[in-house]
Amino acid sequence: MSETDGPAGRIFVVTGAPSSGKTSTGRALAEALPKAVFIDGPTLEQFVVTGQAQMEEPPSVEQIEQVLLRYAAALTLADVYRTGGFDVVIADDLIDERLEDFLELADPEPIHLVVLHPSAETLAERGDRLDIGTATGLHNLIEHHTPRIGLWIDNSVTTVPMTVLTILRGLDDALIEPADDSRENADTDAAD
Repeated sequence: MSETDGPAGRIFVVTGAPSSGKTSTGRALAEALPKAVFIDGPTLEQFVVTGQAQMEEPPSVEQIEQVLLRYAAALTLADVYRTGGFDVVIADDLIDERLEDFLELADPEPIHLVVLHPSAETLAERGDRLDIGTATGLHNLIEHHTPRIGLWIDNSVTTVPMTVLTILRGLDDALIEPADDSRENADTDAAD
């Protein structure tokens, strides 16, 4: 396949805890861009018809491998469209060390990273299966164990269009360059 004569598109990644609004915000962001594709990570996971590793704590090697395959599939699909001049928005659960795993797979491409970080109470209100204890645990996992890189947005009280506007206004803050040492420094900051 040949590359287009125009510039390659950008890659946007929207992440956060379950029920943080990743899918709604990611799709709305793609719709706000002039030429864009939306990729939902959990939808890619559903492509596995048989042999899907069951979620368990701690995760099994097979489960980790399948999550990494999902990330690689999202990035491969993104690269196909990006090379064709489309902006690509990926929405997925990339919290704690999984964010670093994803960014390592994405290297050397620059990423516009958006972390949606509503309050625990908001997560519990939005989530069908999230009680306040689970929501608090997820909120704290992001707050204390996810690298502080990219654009972080508390979307507890903002609408999806308002969140998309905040993203578009904060593109410089969201940009993670491949040679950006803040990736390594964020590991140290998140561990503190």
